[in-house]
Amino acid sequence: MIRAALAVQSHELSLAEISAVMGREPDDGYDRGSLSPVGGMPRLWASWSIDLNLSSAAHIGTMGLTAAIESLGELIAKRTAALAARGCDVVISVCQEIADDPNSVGLHLSPAAIRWMAAAGVAIDIDQYVDGESRLGVTKA
Repeated sequence: MIRAALAVQSHELSLAEISAVMGREPDDGYDRGSLSPVGGMPRLWASWSIDLNLSSAAHIGTMGLTAAIESLGELIAKRTAALAARGCDVVISVCQEIADDPNSVGLHLSPAAIRWMAAAGVAIDIDQYVDGESRLGVTKA
């Protein structure tokens, strides 16, 4: 299974300011100074993120991720590039759970997706987690 999001974080801008530049409200976000649910400490930055729509019509790892990035379009690329130029951290965050299943392996980014990320000033962060039971050959009941 793969989950992915486009995220913007800023030590200077508020969540509302990031939303204004992006032209939409986030799917998830919080403001600088709000209390973290873990530890109850005030957050030092604002965070704005939208979930990427990964189509089930394509293999998510080899084509779905790339299609989701490409579908963000030129306008979102320009808006994220403007935020990156203002010192925001902009990243596509990917979480992949790998199991002993042909549908769970592999990540591929097309040249068009990489060009989009370059134009947008976006980095990519990939966290991969191996399903220990599948790796050991144990089947789930």
